Amino acid sequence: MHEAGHALVALATGRRLTGIWLHADTAGLTVSVGLPHGPGMVATTMAGYLSPYVLGLVGVAVLARGWITVTLWVAAGLLVAMVFLTRNA
Repeated sequence: MHEAGHALVALATGRRLTGIWLHADTAGLTVSVGLPHGPGMVATTMAGYLSPYVLGLVGVAVLARGWITVTLWVAAGLLVAMVFLTRNA
């Protein structure tokens, strides 16, 4: 989820996503192209650390409303998107 957070915010701030690399030692790298400074870069950098917590809170809120199926489909969709964005096998 950490790398997905970087990727989603990079796209949301107008940066072009080049790809996501995941390594066997659980390390990862999200590469985006854009200005190397400014609010888009700051937001992209911070998103990796905040996205797991925000997604968890949103998931709890959705589950509290009783939308279990919606939560499962959104989670499945995020996983499929990550598979297509990952650049190494």
